[in-house]
Parts: sequence; C-alpha cells; structure tokens
Amino acid sequence: MFINNVESRVKKLVTESIDGELVLFNAEENQSIMLNRSASIIWEYISGAEASGKSVSTDDIVSMLCSLYSIPSDQRQRLYNDVIQVINGFYDSGLLIRI
Repeated sequence: MFINNVESRVKKLVTESIDGELVLFNAEENQSIMLNRSASIIWEYISGAEASGKSVSTDDIVSMLCSLYSIPSDQRQRLYNDVIQVINGFYDSGLLIRI
C-alpha cells in the first residue's frame, strides 16, 4: 500500500474499540496505544485501504473527514495539517512501517 506515495504497511496489531476510541496492542513489544475518535477513524481508513489493496493520500482522508463531520472548506488546510501530524505519529510509534 502507498500512503502519500510512500510504500507502507500497517503493523499487525490486536485492536479493541472502546466508546469510539481504539486500543491497539502490539504483542511483540508488549505495548498498548490508545487512539482518540478522530485518530481511530483515520487508522481504520488506512488499515481498510491496506486490506483492500488500495493506496491512500492525505487528501483522501481529509475529504472523508470533511464529509463525515461537515467541516467547512475554510477549515480544510488546518484539518490537512492535523491529519499529517496523525499519520506521522503512526509512523513514529511504529503503527505504520515504511517499506
């Protein structure tokens, strides 16, 4: 799968949904990570894209979130920056792996 033209894969984790948030458990490293509702939606979008063999871009995610939350167009750039931070956080924490 490609995320923003970077070949990547989703780390295989055990997931549990609790009140709209996700808890991700990495058994190899005995590490748990809790994602808030927005990060959970982004994670599910990315992992769903990987499962279906599709690539995803920040623009795809932003468009989905704008539609889901009825975000006005004048807030799109701020949302774009926030999504970039979430994706970078996924890489930094090892949830996403660059290949």
